[in-house]
Amino acid sequence: MRLRSGVHLRHAAKWILSTPSRRWDRLWNKLPTAPLPLTHYTERAGMKTPTGPKYHRPPIPVPGPAPYAPAARRDITLIPITRNGELIYVSSPVDTIVEAFQQLATFHPGSAKEVEQVLVQQTEMFAQIGAAYSNWADQLRDGMPFEAAVADQVREIGHGAAAVGSVAQNAHQTFRTAHAADIARYEDPRPDEGMWDPGVNR
Repeated sequence: MRLRSGVHLRHAAKWILSTPSRRWDRLWNKLPTAPLPLTHYTERAGMKTPTGPKYHRPPIPVPGPAPYAPAARRDITLIPITRNGELIYVSSPVDTIVEAFQQLATFHPGSAKEVEQVLVQQTEMFAQIGAAYSNWADQLRDGMPFEAAVADQVREIGHGAAAVGSVAQNAHQTFRTAHAADIARYEDPRPDEGMWDPGVNR
């Protein structure tokens, strides 16, 4: 019996090895398969759409215009210039200066010392503005096709801006004179000067 069983196993192994793979596929396809599980009567389980925060995908951001593109800021004049062989758009110098002074108009200091610091810086600021106009006048005269009279008038603007620096210096001196007693309270305070703090004495 053992010898006969071994012979049968040997023949079976030879038959399995000699059977092509396509025939095995046909035999496998003939085997009965279990029905697919159904959810909600007609919807397959594998067709359900994953939901929940785990499967939430953020929306793809839409690229906007470049910050130097003309359509990026239509309220400010943009000037095309060539820098390093590339055409870019920059804000007009006048718009930039006006915007800076608008920030000064809405500036709300946090202390009197901060106001004094701003007044001290005004003299140097107007001096730099005057120097910028003088440099621009030199460019108009030497590197651009404009008459010398135009450059001279631009230079006069720079002289006038630099002269405003003396007015700013007078404003700082007036600040020191008008508030000498208040300035002495934090530059040369009396012992326990905080007792005269209005917030404490209310």
